[in-house]
Amino acid sequence: MSKTLMYEYRRLAQEQKIIIVQERLAKGYPPHSPPHPVKNSEFYLITATCYEHKYRINSEERRQQLLNKLFEQFTYQDIEILAWVVLENHYHLLVKNINFKVLSNILRSIHGSIAR
Repeated sequence: MSKTLMYEYRRLAQEQKIIIVQERLAKGYPPHSPPHPVKNSEFYLITATCYEHKYRINSEERRQQLLNKLFEQFTYQDIEILAWVVLENHYHLLVKNINFKVLSNILRSIHGSIAR
């Protein structure tokens, strides 16, 4: 979902939400997360943003905390981080050897612990 559609989705009637999810599923997309059609590349660029693009990673300490958790979890799963940037409301990682089966769980764990 695009950023605009994502934020509008929350304001839609339940029937409208059902239609959007059905359309996504018909295309083979996940119901609520971005589709990831390319899964046979050596390198991947991962981008994640804070809820509503708010400035939540707004101190050097928070950015370092996030980066430490990313390296800890990715290294544990044998995913190599080649380059990164952590900004106040999002981050980018260039990675190698990604395991898509565990990626969602890794990111959910990291993001959840940082958010709390």
